[in-house]
Amino acid sequence: MDNLSINVQMYSRYVSKYHDPSSIANPLVSGIATQSAISSNQGKKTEYGVTTRISKKWWNDTLEGEFAAVYGFDPRGYLLRPKVTYAFSDHLKGIIGAEYYSGSDESFFGSLSDNRAVFAEVSYWF
Repeated sequence: MDNLSINVQMYSRYVSKYHDPSSIANPLVSGIATQSAISSNQGKKTEYGVTTRISKKWWNDTLEGEFAAVYGFDPRGYLLRPKVTYAFSDHLKGIIGAEYYSGSDESFFGSLSDNRAVFAEVSYWF
């Protein structure tokens, strides 16, 4: 199929010098350390997941549809990102899309669930 791109990857992330926030005796400090670890995407020493990106172009490459996703296994969390790009001319391009985050409270993507968004962009080159 012309102009079709499919990419699937497995990933692993290892945090060297990891310290488990739950091992901190003071519950207030442990809670702050846990939230800090989640927000920096270092909630666990080792994490595994899968990413995918599918894109297709039509109409002499003026229209492109794309779907990207990231799924983390433990802690469970995911990101879904559909996007459509249209080139009105050689100098003008428009993009619309969305980002949908979800997952457990202990996951990076779950911590971003309040940040789900729809976006639009217009670019002009001269």
